[in-house]
Amino acid sequence: MMKKQNKNTIPTALLVCIIAVFVSFLSSCKKEEWNGITKLNGQVLNSKNDQPVPNATVRLYVRRDNANNFQVIKETKADTNGKYNLEFKSESEELYKLDA
Repeated sequence: MMKKQNKNTIPTALLVCIIAVFVSFLSSCKKEEWNGITKLNGQVLNSKNDQPVPNATVRLYVRRDNANNFQVIKETKADTNGKYNLEFKSESEELYKLDA
């Protein structure tokens, strides 16, 4: 007597192929060493109308003590569409804030 195959099950060979492709994909991903450089990018928008703010000054601060005293460590200008890019060397123990 022949065994009845359920049409809703995935054939074993197909399942094995899917798993093999997934494992291959995961093993091809390279983990890069973190060099302490953090890259920030974004867009400055007006909080009242959500329109870009051209040429906005974007400042990055770091907290220097536990009293919430922040010091500017990096500053950049947004482009005419309010977009900015900022790179800085970061430390995992530090607290940072960004404003425009």
